[in-house]
Amino acid sequence: MDDRLNAIEKDVKVNSQEMQEFRTEVNDRFNKVDDRFNEVDDQFNKVDERFNEVDDRFNKVDDRFNEVDDRFNKVDERFNEVDDRFNKVDDRFNGVDDRFNKVDERFNKVDEFRVEVINRLDGLDKGQSELKEIIRHNAILMTENFTTIRKDLRIKVQDNQADIDLLFKEVEGIKRKTNKIEQKLNN
Repeated sequence: MDDRLNAIEKDVKVNSQEMQEFRTEVNDRFNKVDDRFNEVDDQFNKVDERFNEVDDRFNKVDDRFNEVDDRFNKVDERFNEVDDRFNKVDDRFNGVDDRFNKVDERFNKVDEFRVEVINRLDGLDKGQSELKEIIRHNAILMTENFTTIRKDLRIKVQDNQADIDLLFKEVEGIKRKTNKIEQKLNN
């Protein structure tokens, strides 16, 4: 029976050793599986980081688009200001036209007065010297009036030309700034 016990004991030792080797092999395989899971987790973490980077980039792109929209809104405001200035220039030109109409009316009145004076002179033989004096005085007044009108017209024309030159300089400056903004936007 001792032999049999020894044989069983020997079998148990062999089995125990085989079990130990199997256990070691299983532990090694589980360690490899754990390592593989860790690698997969690392890769998923890298993918998450890349997605975060992509989200950040999209946020930056959104911010840039918002900046571009703001710039376009500012450009629209500037164009509205230019339109307002053109409307003011139109109003000024309308004022100039009204003044020219008034000057034409004055010339018509002067012409009517001259015709009236000439008709009176034709019918009057008496007081010729008095009439000559009146005519001289009239001529002097008309000359002064024409001189004053010419001066007024010249001043108005110079003022209008200065306003037009100023407006074109302002529009040119705005156009340059707009071109710079467009160049910056294109870059």
